[in-house]
Amino acid sequence: DISANTATSSGGGIFLDGSGSTLSVTGSTVDGNDATTEGGGIAVALSNTATINQSSVTRNTAGAGAGFSNAGTLNITNVTVSANASGTQGGGIMTSGGLTVSHATIATNSAGEGGGVRVIGSPTVTLTGTILWGNTGTSGPECSGPLASGGYNLVGSTAAPCVYTGAGTDLPAASNPMPDVLGFYGETTEHHPLMTGSDAIDAGGACGLATDQIGTSRPDGPACDVGAIEGTSPVLADEVLLVEPNGRWHIRVPGNDDYTFFYGVPGDVPLFGDWDGDGVDTPGAWRQGPGGGFAYLTNTLPPDAGVGVADFDFFFGIPGDEVFSGDWNGDNIDTLGINRLGRIFLTDTNGSGGAPVPTDYDFFFGVAGDRAFGGDGDGDGDDGVFLYRETDGLVYYTNETPASGIAPTADNFFFGIASDSFVSGDWNRDLVDTAGIFRGSDTTIYLSNTNASGGAPAPTDVTIEWGTAGWIPLAGVTGLP
Repeated sequence: DISANTATSSGGGIFLDGSGSTLSVTGSTVDGNDATTEGGGIAVALSNTATINQSSVTRNTAGAGAGFSNAGTLNITNVTVSANASGTQGGGIMTSGGLTVSHATIATNSAGEGGGVRVIGSPTVTLTGTILWGNTGTSGPECSGPLASGGYNLVGSTAAPCVYTGAGTDLPAASNPMPDVLGFYGETTEHHPLMTGSDAIDAGGACGLATDQIGTSRPDGPACDVGAIEGTSPVLADEVLLVEPNGRWHIRVPGNDDYTFFYGVPGDVPLFGDWDGDGVDTPGAWRQGPGGGFAYLTNTLPPDAGVGVADFDFFFGIPGDEVFSGDWNGDNIDTLGINRLGRIFLTDTNGSGGAPVPTDYDFFFGVAGDRAFGGDGDGDGDDGVFLYRETDGLVYYTNETPASGIAPTADNFFFGIASDSFVSGDWNRDLVDTAGIFRGSDTTIYLSNTNASGGAPAPTDVTIEWGTAGWIPLAGVTGLP
């Protein structure tokens, strides 16, 4: 760490001087340094090059350029520049030389002009995948002078004297990165974690970086996060819902009345899945009709005591099919599956406009009478198929979804008794789906956190007394508090 140093001129923490000198800093903390003139944290003189990776530059002070003062060439990647304070200009960075910033967080810095970044003259300055937000200054709180976007930036105010040339992939001006307070959070360098709901999450494109500032793999989700930190998606436990035969749905709210709504019509097969990949499951219904089966799905959880309306519908299956859902290809989007007397048909597509969707997998697994469910039995991120034999409580599953042929059985175990209604889900947030049952005879839900092996019984880890005999269990993430 480079901390609590002082300089009477430039470069309180580091001063890169001479001509043709280079500096590389990785995994370091540059904190609490002071320079009377400029470059409280790091100063780079003319004709020199500095490269800073996976580091934090924080709480430095200077007459100008409190975090960085650059007259040479400065490259910053996966760096937090925060809480630096300048008496005149460039709270976070002051540059008259070339500056390239990739996936940095420049926040809560302050200066008279250019609280975040102050550009002097017309050097080439490019920001990519960077948060420049929450800085303060009498003039140009975020930036002052010319900056260009390499795409996917989240920038606060770009009012004059900031001359910001944006890109089409930049986030809208009103975006909020929702950074948490500066801290270590168990890591070796300080940073601002992204809070749930941050506009920076999954908004940074492909980014081309393997990790973030603290070593977290990028991306976590469909795209990289903007800024120095890749926010890891919270893993939410699945919960069991119950659906009445008349289409009234129940979500259990401990200590309060159930959250209820209507979706579908009597006779529909209820479904619950993440149809759009947003991490929250929502209702669906499959309805037998003349010549086939129609799926009606919504991406919105209906309001309490309300009625849900389908967002899209499509054709899949024929009358008599047993329909279920799962994420067969690991893209975080649930689609439908069919069990037709031991022959499994799966699609990777949610269609619209009543059109048919293609069958992407067609294989044999199980025998007539077995009930099929989607589930990730090995925690690899894509679902296989669980089968439940209601006559004796036998559960067996496959982790493979072949395009054709016969799927191999991964393992089997017993859970429940005859006439129980089966459901699968990740009850303990370990990314592995396990067994659950709803027993109408005692109106109790039984959940196991273990897929037992070799025909052994799985243990019961959770019991919930709730529901009414004849109601249908489903499982997923509701997104409710």
